[in-house]
Amino acid sequence: MSVAKTPVAVSDAIKKLDASDQVAVQTYIAQLKSTIEDLEGEVLKLKKGDAHEDDAHAHFHGHEKCTADHGHSDDAHHGDEEVSHDHGHKHEGHSHGE
Repeated sequence: MSVAKTPVAVSDAIKKLDASDQVAVQTYIAQLKSTIEDLEGEVLKLKKGDAHEDDAHAHFHGHEKCTADHGHSDDAHHGDEEVSHDHGHKHEGHSHGE
């Protein structure tokens, strides 16, 4: 799977930057493309049903997938109460009850 090339207009704009800014922008774009490829691969695995056995019991703590057994039944995550979480990073633009 291949992520689309950087558009010509963006490449042209990057060329107008000084060398250190070019490196910073190109590095960031490369990291984003890598993340996109990883996520697309995960989506394909899930669509094909090739997820790991542990994933069958996966649950989420916020945005973080967790496959650990916390010693509670599967229906513990299906209650009506809102589950609070802290997964180590701040979210800009939205709140999780903070």
